[in-house]
Amino acid sequence: MVCAYPAFLIFFLLPLPSFRFTPSYDQPDIAASLELLHQLRLNYAPGLPEGLLAYLNSQARFVVAVAKQYQGRGVAWEHLLAAGQQGLIRAWETYDGHPDRLERMGSWWVRQTIVTTCAAYPPS
Repeated sequence: MVCAYPAFLIFFLLPLPSFRFTPSYDQPDIAASLELLHQLRLNYAPGLPEGLLAYLNSQARFVVAVAKQYQGRGVAWEHLLAAGQQGLIRAWETYDGHPDRLERMGSWWVRQTIVTTCAAYPPS
C-alpha cells in the first residue's frame, strides 16, 4: 500500500502524546504560601497599624520569592516565611520617611532575618 502523504507530513498527522505538568513537591505552592503569610498577619494583626498591614500585603510575594532561595537549608518553610515577615516589620519600624528607602530597607531586612534564621538552625 502506498502512502498518500510524504513522510515528513506523517509526523504532523500523528496524534501527539499528552504531557501533563506535574509540580515538583520540593517547591512550595504559591497560593498556600500566601495563605500562610495571611495567617501570620492575622496573628500579628491586633497591634499593627493599617499602613503596616498594607505594606505586608504588598510585599508578600517578595517574601515568598526570597524564602524560596533559602529553601532546603534545614529550615521549615513556615519558619522562613515568618522570618521574612519579621524582616518586613523591622524595616517598617526603622523606616525614616525618605522616599524609596522603605523598599530597599525591606529587601535588606527580609534577607537578613532569613539568613540569620538559617544560621540558627544546625546543618542537617
